[in-house]
Amino acid sequence: MARTMLNQHELPTHFWAKAINTACYTSNKTHMRPHTRKTCYELWKSKKPSVKYFRVFRSRCYLLKDHENLGKFESKSEEGIFLGYSSKSRAYRVYILSSKCMVESINVIVDDLGSRSRECDEDRIDVSKDIEVIEEKSEDEKLSEDEEKKEEQGKKGDRGRIESSKKISQWYLRTIL
Repeated sequence: MARTMLNQHELPTHFWAKAINTACYTSNKTHMRPHTRKTCYELWKSKKPSVKYFRVFRSRCYLLKDHENLGKFESKSEEGIFLGYSSKSRAYRVYILSSKCMVESINVIVDDLGSRSRECDEDRIDVSKDIEVIEEKSEDEKLSEDEEKKEEQGKKGDRGRIESSKKISQWYLRTIL
């Protein structure tokens, strides 16, 4: 699983330990034992695990800067890569790209959709070729076409009467109750 995570997301091999830790963490929370129908976490803690906080490995994420010397116009976040979960707390492990260091923090926003949209962009289908749409009309549609022709003829007749009354300047007023 760890090898797949590294290869799929094209990470260097020096992140192998982080990938193995993340793979073990997720498998302990999700894989069921055959005879007990419980996960390792459930057997150890006697309660069902929560996986609401699981994130996609190597997703782009943003870490909140909470330094005291943060300038007035400086960015409040640093961009990083999500590389797993902390073993000590509920924090995420983030590799910060600018400083090239690993940080564990709970103040992280993970962009799971960014990694999916990047994969979808690579798999886009080229639809630049001309596409010819062929439609067959059913019996109901053929009948409705005949009705439309009759309506058009009626509208033309109404327009003709209106035009002729405009020419002779003859208007009839009706009272509306």
